[in-house]
Amino acid sequence: MAASWGLLALAVGAAVGGAQARASSLTVQGDDRSAFLVEPFCFGRGGSMNIKISDFRLSRGGKALTPVNVGLLIRKTEGPAYSVSSMMDLNEAGCLLNTKKPNDVVIAISGSNTSYTHQIDANGKGLYSILYSNCNFGSKASFQIDYTLMNRDGVFISEGEVPLPLVYAAASLGFLLAFAYWVHLLRTSSSPIHKIQYLMGVLCFFKAASVGFEAFRYQSLKIYGDGYAWATLFHILTFVKGTMLFAVILLIGTGWSIMKPFLADREKRIILIVLPMQVLVNVAMVIVDETPPGTAGWMTWRDILHFFDGDLIV
Repeated sequence: MAASWGLLALAVGAAVGGAQARASSLTVQGDDRSAFLVEPFCFGRGGSMNIKISDFRLSRGGKALTPVNVGLLIRKTEGPAYSVSSMMDLNEAGCLLNTKKPNDVVIAISGSNTSYTHQIDANGKGLYSILYSNCNFGSKASFQIDYTLMNRDGVFISEGEVPLPLVYAAASLGFLLAFAYWVHLLRTSSSPIHKIQYLMGVLCFFKAASVGFEAFRYQSLKIYGDGYAWATLFHILTFVKGTMLFAVILLIGTGWSIMKPFLADREKRIILIVLPMQVLVNVAMVIVDETPPGTAGWMTWRDILHFFDGDLIV
């Protein structure tokens, strides 16, 4: 058991360490994609972006190529940045650099190192997507991109996420009050108390704690652009909460503790099969959600894991 917790902490730590919110870096090795989304961000007035590409290399068939018709496209977008349709549009657009719109900004990559800085004015506020495009089809690119996306007054989170620390803190307080009220009901109840009711109370406490750590995480991201420590605690508690929620649903469905004090062999087998699968999916979802969206296969794995997460519950 201790080894399992250690592996979980290492996995979460490694995942969070590679994606520090809006002060991030992405390393690409031998990538043959013609286009992909690097990062979306919602800017308000006075926001800024600083992008640095280093050690850029382009090759085809093992032969080095001079970087031509390759770069970043900064586009103001409408609607969800992660929608399936927007990802399909990227893959079907051909050379994305040739689809430049009037307000798009193209950052051409012509050497191993490229930098770009931009300030958002009052008319430019909105949701932006940083897109990578390689129009040398069949070639592979390797590089590292470091970017800092910031709103006015040194705020490192998107404009729409600014109220989230307060919202999550209020939600955490609400769940904590619900937990206290549930404990009060159990202590003062004249009816027999079932074990599953104690588990439901513990589940409510873990929910309050996980949402509270999410509030601290967003506050840390907002101020410093780095929520590593809080993110690790949040994901560990979310993992425990998710596993407990699934276990409680299974136990309630079997009638354990309320209708019967034991589990049948068939019910035990179902729990022993389904619960470890849910744990594995939860750990994988943590890693994928904390990985930069520009990572190869990010969209595919995200959709697959969300499908299995819902399918296991059903």
